[in-house]
Amino acid sequence: MNRLLFAAALVASAATAAAQNVVYTMTNQADDNSIVLFVRNANTGFQQFGQISTGGLGLDGNLGSQNPFIFTTDENYMLVTNPGSNDVTVMQLFFGVIPNPIQTIPSGGERPLSLAMNGNTVYVLNQGAPAGVTGFTFSGGQLTPIPGASYALSDPDANPGQVQFGPLGETLLVTERGTDRIAVFPVQAGGTLGTPNFVDSPGSTPFGFDFTGTTMVLSEASPVPANTSSVSSFLLNPAAAALQTVSSALPTSQDQACWIEITANGRYAYSSNTPSESISGYRVMDDGALVPLTANSVVASTAGLGGARDIYIENGVLFGVLSGAGSMVALRVLPGGELSQPVSFGSFAPGAAGVLAR
Repeated sequence: MNRLLFAAALVASAATAAAQNVVYTMTNQADDNSIVLFVRNANTGFQQFGQISTGGLGLDGNLGSQNPFIFTTDENYMLVTNPGSNDVTVMQLFFGVIPNPIQTIPSGGERPLSLAMNGNTVYVLNQGAPAGVTGFTFSGGQLTPIPGASYALSDPDANPGQVQFGPLGETLLVTERGTDRIAVFPVQAGGTLGTPNFVDSPGSTPFGFDFTGTTMVLSEASPVPANTSSVSSFLLNPAAAALQTVSSALPTSQDQACWIEITANGRYAYSSNTPSESISGYRVMDDGALVPLTANSVVASTAGLGGARDIYIENGVLFGVLSGAGSMVALRVLPGGELSQPVSFGSFAPGAAGVLAR
């Protein structure tokens, strides 16, 4: 513990050197799932600082989900899925930086792979049949199951990709890759869920999504045939738990767009096209429509480095985990939405999943 606190103090000192300080990924290794953290040195760039076990197990392969670990609402903790041991770990962030496991709790199903939080309500998405979501309350660094808050998706083999609350916390949404649907659950008092509305996705294999206001931007991976993936946008009506399509299955011209991130100002949305080793960019209009930033949508290439399996934007920088290559990548978001040349860093075992930064 003394060594951990000393290390945390060093990180806290280093964190004052730059606005963007720490990047995390999850190893997803079958023998020991861990969080790897990288700290930026003003002179030498990002360097791996530590690797902390969650106490759970991963799957040793492509997890294929968005948000497998998240910060809590107050950003004092990190919640991490352990898909190989069917549980979730709560990790307290010492000095706001170093994660330390303080609780591990069953996820309520098999293969947990995505998390969502609103206020003190947390939902875990479990992929294993029957696919579904399970609710918890979070208080004092502990997760407690909400009695009866386990809900099935539209099909036991729905093969879900992400769970996320709507922007006002009045809905909970889940992508179903196996059914080409989006489940929209109304959130009720106490964090329980009402009867879901299942919305057809305009494109095949809905995967990751993000919100700016009530506008939802969705990736549609469409793995077959190659280079037919797309993105769509919707307006969320929380009162009706409904989605109104605005932009319908805009082609990316790339292979398997999976992960989506929107800039903090809500102007730009990006999809990572993993097999194509590229990133597509779109302007998000005031009415929710999407406009490609280039003729073929591509705003950056990571060719030769690997394809990003998850992306995250923080402080004007887009970070990606190159899971197959066992490294990370960083690209600065430029004023017109373009991305800078990629800079790679880190070295870890292939199979890592998710990325967070602060």
